[in-house]
Amino acid sequence: MPRPILDTGVLVELAQRNAFAILSALASDLPCLVPDEVDAELCKGRDRYPSQFELYQAAIRNGLLAVVAFELGSVEHGHFLSLRNQRTSPHRNRGEDACIALALAMADSHVYLIDHRAQRRASSLLPARVRTLSDLPGWPPSGAATS
Repeated sequence: MPRPILDTGVLVELAQRNAFAILSALASDLPCLVPDEVDAELCKGRDRYPSQFELYQAAIRNGLLAVVAFELGSVEHGHFLSLRNQRTSPHRNRGEDACIALALAMADSHVYLIDHRAQRRASSLLPARVRTLSDLPGWPPSGAATS
């Protein structure tokens, strides 16, 4: 099965519902990948949402998620720079672009996005490889806590 790559919005939803456990349904595809740009976006919210950030960190410790750093000069870094050069606002959508870049570099992957514009953009670059939360096995989680 293709390796899941998760964007910030997806991870926020999982944390808000305390639902990282549903990722275990993707057992053969674990860990799900989180680009370092997405990780940086989540780290910005650690003081404002400490319990959700701890759930995210626990998912990393438990092997459900792995943060992927883009090495300077790597294929994914090149894709990321190309995507960023198309943007008019240098500080927006960095996580989405990182997810798309990683998926472009990994042929056997799916990118999970929430934002509809990001989904359309990603679909033009990654036909049939863009997913939403509803594509996760077990979504929506039943009985999961919300915060």
